[in-house]
Amino acid sequence: RFSAQLTAGVELNYAASAQGPRFVCNPFEGDGWSQNIGAGAIVSHVHGVADLRGVSAESRDAQGLVRDRGFALVPHQSIVTDFTCDADVRHRYYPELVALAKHVTGASRAAVASHAL
Repeated sequence: RFSAQLTAGVELNYAASAQGPRFVCNPFEGDGWSQNIGAGAIVSHVHGVADLRGVSAESRDAQGLVRDRGFALVPHQSIVTDFTCDADVRHRYYPELVALAKHVTGASRAAVASHAL
């Protein structure tokens, strides 16, 4: 494991569990977020967040961090140069993200849900 100084505690929200309560409505519309929290479908956990600037990518355990925390900082150099071009993002960046997600997580399938410009 790498060592980096924790700089903040951050509250992250997760779906309660695959076997637990399902979303009762779309959490991104109206008061759906509050309804899902009230139903127990969304739970919060506080995680320590570290400043990883200056910590080599090789010393970070990306797969372990994804497994334990749900996310990781992973270096990636995109071939996309214009992120304001919707078609370029969809046709070039999406496949990059899918490949990166599969590599880091070990998943056999991955998908990009959407993006906003």
